[in-house]
Amino acid sequence: MLNRLMLVLLVLLGTSQRASAEETDSERYYSVELDGEKIGWGLERTSEDAHGRIFSSSEMHFSIARGPITIDLVTTSEFFEDADGTPSGMSVITRQGSQVTRENYFWREEGHVDHTTDANGRVRTERIKAPTTPWLTPSKVDALVKRKLAEGAKRIAYATLDPSFGIKPVLTKVEVLGSKQVEVLGKTVSATEWRTTSSATPGIIMTSYVDDDGEALLTELPLGGLQLTVRAASRDEALTAFNAPELMVSTLCKPDRMIDNPRFVQRAVYTLRGIAGDLPDLPFTGAQKVEAAGDGGLRLTLDLDANTPAELTAEDRAACLAPATMADSEDPMVVAHSMWALRRMKDATDSEKAEELRLFTAELITDKSLDVGFGSASAVARTREGDCTEHAVLLVALLRNADIPARTVSGLVYIDQFMGKKGVFGYHMWAQALLPIDDANPDAGFTWRDLDAAIPTRPCDATHIALTTTDLRDGALATSMTDVARVLGNLRITVESVEYVNTTVDAP
Repeated sequence: MLNRLMLVLLVLLGTSQRASAEETDSERYYSVELDGEKIGWGLERTSEDAHGRIFSSSEMHFSIARGPITIDLVTTSEFFEDADGTPSGMSVITRQGSQVTRENYFWREEGHVDHTTDANGRVRTERIKAPTTPWLTPSKVDALVKRKLAEGAKRIAYATLDPSFGIKPVLTKVEVLGSKQVEVLGKTVSATEWRTTSSATPGIIMTSYVDDDGEALLTELPLGGLQLTVRAASRDEALTAFNAPELMVSTLCKPDRMIDNPRFVQRAVYTLRGIAGDLPDLPFTGAQKVEAAGDGGLRLTLDLDANTPAELTAEDRAACLAPATMADSEDPMVVAHSMWALRRMKDATDSEKAEELRLFTAELITDKSLDVGFGSASAVARTREGDCTEHAVLLVALLRNADIPARTVSGLVYIDQFMGKKGVFGYHMWAQALLPIDDANPDAGFTWRDLDAAIPTRPCDATHIALTTTDLRDGALATSMTDVARVLGNLRITVESVEYVNTTVDAP
């Protein structure tokens, strides 16, 4: 799941820098650090053709280590607009190893946008409505910011589109503070301090130091207990080789005591507290109940027998059944796997079908590899490799083909030992299916049931702590992972009690 967190970092960084659209063929390089260690670099470009059309692009390169494995991730976003600021198209390309996903958006007449997703050659196209909420293209954002700064404004707000978040406008608010001296490009320069928030990444405040045109010289993003820094750099400095820092083992969370037989925990109570700031709001769903614990802490009760009734709109339910870029359930190979898995279950209940699909996913993915970065359901259906995220997105796609609404959950799971560490919570992803509370009584309603295909011992256990959920609509995954990013290195877990069958073990 840490690959998904890398995506969030890339998106945050891509939206924190701006290259001026008033400069023709301009480019700016950045160096990226996590807690003082270099993890990548970025490049912002703006160009204009002979017809006055403006092209704005952002390119980000990341490298981190997951134990002994180095993961390289590249994302490139582009925006195309006419000379008068009318949008014509935008795209985002994500590359990790052999996995390449490209999404294109092209504005058409009558208020529609053509959206095409190409995941390793598998293409999905749809026509969607253009946003009705007012928003600005990159060139108009630059013009607005420069005008507001010239007027001495202390607050600037605007809505724009970011390809990484799809077609939904992103609201950005900037608070202009005082001047400060910063070190960039080997010299000390005077800059203006900005504090920026974005509707796409709630709860995260970016602090930037910008020049007179509003161009970022230095940006700092606190992510839980980690500090992400983006610094203006020369081309040679940005492209200097570096050793990828380890991020997986260093983010494991050790609770106050060990949990015996974690796969068979039926009910548990935990207290969660932030180390360097408050924790984000956590979902109240299915087996998980969340309450305030005082001192900014959260008290979580995980009870697999709880069956909390689910409340969702018709739109939300439809989104949990529809194909998505990652859960591309209409792919022929995914459809074939769904039919094969359920070939003998015509009269089975949805709960029985869901469990059969979970076990099928666990058996289908034979190469339990950490090397895969952003495997979609269609890719995993063919390669049969991946980690928890690939198990989750494939299972979601299979469930949707069985007409069972499904979504993914990002959170933590207790592990007896992992990469030399014993008794820790590690970041994890699994699936949730919307299933009847009582198969024999449809009037009893529905609940979200946790289904973990990566740990096939049981459907789930009460050491799975949900941090966020997402229906995987385009752009939703990056937004949902913001809450996970806020927890990294910023979590203390106290195990209050655990229950196995009819036996309770209380905290000493």
